[in-house]
Amino acid sequence: MIGHECVNELIVDRLLPEHRSFLMQDLDGVISQKLQDKIWDMIWKRWCVYEDLRGD
Repeated sequence: MIGHECVNELIVDRLLPEHRSFLMQDLDGVISQKLQDKIWDMIWKRWCVYEDLRGD
């Protein structure tokens, strides 16, 4: 479970590609790398839409 302090350190103002390893850190051995890649792509694409909507 991610505590609030970890989330605040992770995403201060924006999501960056470097955050992928933190978000996916406990999924190795639980789900395949291919599924992790798909999940990350979905998160990243939604983040990009969010940035476009808020005007960054």
